[in-house]
Amino acid sequence: MKCDFTGKVCVVTGASRGIGSVMARDFAAEGGKVVGAGRNTGALKTLAAEIKAAGGIFIPVEADLSKMVQCKKLVDTALKEFGQIDVLVNNLGITGAHKPIRDLQPEEWQEALDTNLTSVYACIHYAVGSMMDRKTGAIVNVSSVGTKIPSPMRVPYVATKMGMHGITRVLAHELGPYNIRVNTVSPGFVDGERSDEVQERMAKNRGIPKDEMRHIMLQASPLRRSVPPGDISNMVRFLASDLGASLTGQDIDVAAGLAFN
Repeated sequence: MKCDFTGKVCVVTGASRGIGSVMARDFAAEGGKVVGAGRNTGALKTLAAEIKAAGGIFIPVEADLSKMVQCKKLVDTALKEFGQIDVLVNNLGITGAHKPIRDLQPEEWQEALDTNLTSVYACIHYAVGSMMDRKTGAIVNVSSVGTKIPSPMRVPYVATKMGMHGITRVLAHELGPYNIRVNTVSPGFVDGERSDEVQERMAKNRGIPKDEMRHIMLQASPLRRSVPPGDISNMVRFLASDLGASLTGQDIDVAAGLAFN
C-alpha cells in the first residue's frame, strides 16, 4: 500500500532536520505540496533543492514557531502559495532542560512550553479554518514515548509532550463533525541529532559514558534497537492519508516496543 498525497498541501513543522526533513521528502515524493518550517535557513534551502531535484514541491519557511506570530506566518505562506491546507504535522520539539525540579528555571520551563506546546495550539488555530471550510483534513501531532516511561529530570519535555495527547483527544471530538482527523504518533529512541543530545544529557546526569547510556536505552526495547526516522514518517503519513480514514483520537507508539500503549 502506498500513501497518495497528490494535490494535497502538507505543512510540516520542524522540517529542517531529523524526522521532519524525512517526512517532508516523503510527502513530496508521494505528490504532496509541502510547506516546511524550521529555524535553520541553510538546512531548509538544502532540503528544498533536494526535493526539487527529485521532482517534488517544497516551500521552505524560516520561522521560530515558539512565537505565535511566526506560526501565523507559516500558515499564511501555505495559504498564499496553494490556497488550502490538507495536512498539518506538528513535529517541532526541543529536548528542554534536563534538571531536577528545584533547579529548573522559569525561563527554561517557558521555552519548552512555547516551543513544544504553544506552537501546536497556534499552528492548529491558524490552519484549521481551511480544513473546516472544506470539511476535510488530517492533523498529526508528534509526541514522545517519554510520556510513558520513567523520565527523571525531564519535566518540561514530558509535560509539554503529554499536553499534545490532550490536544489530540479534545480535537478529535471537536473537529470530527468536519471530517478532520487528529492523531498522535509517539516515537521512541529515534536515530538522529535529538537522540544524541538526550543521550549526552542523560549520561551526564547519571555520571556514566554516553555509550553506556545508549546501551541501557537499547536494552529497554524488546527489539534491542532504535527506530529509524523513516518508520516515524511512515506512520505519520499513514495516519494523514486516506489509508487512515477511520483513525482519529489515537496515540500510536512507534518505539520498537519501548512502551506499550
